[in-house]
Amino acid sequence: MQTRLVATTLVTALITVSAPAWAQQARDSEHGQERREQWQRVDDVFAAMGVKPGAVVADLGAGDGFFTVRLAKAVGEHGKVYAVDVSADALRRLRSRVTADNLSHVTVIEGALDDPKLPEAALDAVLIVNAYHEMKAYKSILAKLKSALKPDGRLVIVEPIAQSRRDDSRDAQTRNHEIAIQFVQQETKEAGFLHVSMQDPFTVRAQGQGHHDEMWMLVVRPGTAATAPNGAWKASQTLNWEAPELRISPEEFKRLAPSEVLVLDVRDEQMFRDGHLPGAVLMTPDEIGTPEGIAKLRSEKRRIVTYCS
Repeated sequence: MQTRLVATTLVTALITVSAPAWAQQARDSEHGQERREQWQRVDDVFAAMGVKPGAVVADLGAGDGFFTVRLAKAVGEHGKVYAVDVSADALRRLRSRVTADNLSHVTVIEGALDDPKLPEAALDAVLIVNAYHEMKAYKSILAKLKSALKPDGRLVIVEPIAQSRRDDSRDAQTRNHEIAIQFVQQETKEAGFLHVSMQDPFTVRAQGQGHHDEMWMLVVRPGTAATAPNGAWKASQTLNWEAPELRISPEEFKRLAPSEVLVLDVRDEQMFRDGHLPGAVLMTPDEIGTPEGIAKLRSEKRRIVTYCS
């Protein structure tokens, strides 16, 4: 079987962080927090996390505790919230707020730049809002989060990206304190997470003077041996999908007869519904890694061409 890939090349680079801080926001006024609840779509974020009474969750890059105090209310006194940050100022504000609000089921943690210091296999969900782009050691952070989550736990990441910078390099975006979803999709996949859902855009963050940033939301869960039969998921992590020998140009693709090619759309269902190549079949990376998916591809006699953008 000959498999080739049509994909957009993404230029990646290391993040440069000028100061050891994750969350960058100061505490809003009461009115400002009410407005933020609306545009931040807090209820929808919690729904994506699967938050319920008694849950154990973490707010990573907690900053002034906007999400921490709301998570504390959502999980109730029988639940647990870990509020993590690396900024001394953020930690001071967090501890003051937790004490003032008498949130005995919230634990404030001083994380390291490469380790959120969360308990192993204890969390139902982890939330990162407007902080992932500041994490230079994101590979180590993701590995630690995967270990901290329960097998059915969820990692929810919400980040801003300006429309004008969506095609910039990762380094250029993070210098502006933002990141596009395609970088984080790839990074969570390489860390062993499986895709659950995504919304891009998810909401809009006003920036003043008529400017605004779109914010996206990505939901992933830990991959396990059960979701990676015959090492299929592991193989997908190590394969260089942008290797020249796996790529095919749009011009060459157009010359292929429809009868000799199976076109796979490897995006998610929503993106497929929004528009896809004529004759394309939806098959997400998670489905490709199942026994049924592997059997289907192995039995295919035609050339297989996949695309993701």
